[in-house]
Amino acid sequence: MHGTPAWFRSFALPVITCVLATLFTWQLWPYIRPSASPLFFLAVMAASVYGGILAGLIATMLAGMSTAYFFMTPQFSMELDPGDIFRLLVFASVALLTNSIAAERNQSEREQRRLVEELQTANARIRTLSDMVPLCPDCKRVRGGNSDAGWKTVECYLAETP
Repeated sequence: MHGTPAWFRSFALPVITCVLATLFTWQLWPYIRPSASPLFFLAVMAASVYGGILAGLIATMLAGMSTAYFFMTPQFSMELDPGDIFRLLVFASVALLTNSIAAERNQSEREQRRLVEELQTANARIRTLSDMVPLCPDCKRVRGGNSDAGWKTVECYLAETP
C-alpha cells in the first residue's frame, strides 16, 4: 500500500474497514451475539498496520460508534448502560494497544529499510574499492603497483599509499 495516497490510507481505509466490519457483523449477528467486536478488531488492526496511527485512531472511534449504535441495546441508539460503556472502554483500550504495536512495527520496518539501503550503498562502495585495489581473496594481501613491489598486507599497502 506504499503507492496509495496518504489521505486514502489515513481516512478512507479506516472508514472502509469499519463499514466492512459492520456489514459482516450484521450478517453474522444471529450467530455471534452478544459479542460484536471480533471483526471490528480486525478493522482496527488493518487500518493501523496499513494506514498508521491516525487511521487506527479513526478506526477505533468508528468501530466503537458502530458497535454502540448497531449492536448494543437499545439498537439504533447511542444510549448506553454502564455495562456497555465498560465493554466499549475495554474494546478501545485493546484497539489502542493494537494501534501502538502496529505503529512500532511500522517504525521498525522503516528503520530496517533505511539500514538495508545503507548496507547496499556500503556494499557498492566496497565493490568499487575492491575493483581499484588488487586484493587476493585467499591471503588477503594487496599487490603493490610498483614493479619491485610484491604482495603486501593491507596495513602496509595503506601506510605506503598516499
